[in-house]
Amino acid sequence: MKVKTFRGRSVQQAISRIKSEIGPEAVIMSTKRVPENRTNPYGAQVFEVTASVPESNDYGDAGGRVFPEPKTEKNDSLSMRKNFNEYIEDIDTDEKGRGNNPDEIYKEILSIKDILFTLQSKGGLPEYIFKYPGASSVYAKLIENGISSELSKKIILKSYSKEKKSESSPGSLRKRVFIDMINMIDTYDPFEINDSAVAAAFIGPTGVGKTTTIAKVAADLTINQGKKVGLVSVDNYRIGALEQLKTYSTILGIPCMPAFDKSELEKALSRMRSKDVILIDTAGLSSFDEEKIKELKDIFDPSIPVSTHLVLSLTSSLENLNEASKNFSELTPSSYIFTKLDETLKKGAVLDQLDYMKLPVSYVTNGQRVPEDFEKASGKNILKKIFTEK
Repeated sequence: MKVKTFRGRSVQQAISRIKSEIGPEAVIMSTKRVPENRTNPYGAQVFEVTASVPESNDYGDAGGRVFPEPKTEKNDSLSMRKNFNEYIEDIDTDEKGRGNNPDEIYKEILSIKDILFTLQSKGGLPEYIFKYPGASSVYAKLIENGISSELSKKIILKSYSKEKKSESSPGSLRKRVFIDMINMIDTYDPFEINDSAVAAAFIGPTGVGKTTTIAKVAADLTINQGKKVGLVSVDNYRIGALEQLKTYSTILGIPCMPAFDKSELEKALSRMRSKDVILIDTAGLSSFDEEKIKELKDIFDPSIPVSTHLVLSLTSSLENLNEASKNFSELTPSSYIFTKLDETLKKGAVLDQLDYMKLPVSYVTNGQRVPEDFEKASGKNILKKIFTEK
């Protein structure tokens, strides 16, 4: 493998030349801004992009010099995924989520395929990225896995501000980025305290999987934790909603009751006061239906000790996730539950949502099987799902 340098008025122009001359297998080694005329450092500037060339192509620089093959790790999607996975495994976190990796992270390089991907994405490849060593490869991976360009920039700038300039390197920046992302993720177990019956209502838009998620949580609490669980349905909109919940309750051998208004909910909670946990299924509502959300809020009067947990599907767009969390905030949710991780290739919207409205995450689900496709949230397993599970 050899190396060649290309110039352009913009990064896109230089990369376009690389693509046409070398092809998509070229690998970007470095990108920097330089004077167009080296004898006049105060004149117009251009971007200078250095790319490695596959061995089958005999390239040198403009003066005919041939550069030695750089010692880099092969950059295909499998090896990149493996590196991210091993890196996340190496991060140890304390109770506040701070991490530390004693091992040197693998050196990674940004292939032209990653650059082209970011150029085609919303916002393209921002020029500020090239001020920071290693930032371009990190930025491409954040974007590729569904994190917005705005949050990617925020994370990189925050991470770089913590770096000692004299010690900064691509590897240290990547380490800092992962630690900062873990610090963004607060987690919460709604049923950890067992002093009295804990009543928890699962709320959210239509079709996000609230009933199935309740069945998974009920199975985990009953089978794995030995808790006494009761189910209540306040879903009087969806046909068959109560029957579906009763089917799960029959399988698990736990009681299930309907409650379609505040007084009925109070009676149901009173009858199940001997239970350790009471899970409440609610109707799926449009996040734009303010009247229905108000009705649900009236059922969960402050006098009734019920916590609410917002269930969101990652198959929704980021705009819809934001809108749902904003409108359902009327019910003061205590945590997020993210569902359908198996139905999307890009799971980075989790971090965007946590940045938009800061709530802890209690559970994540990744399939329809009850109770297998479900787990308690942790910063590490969420990052693994974002960067290594496709």
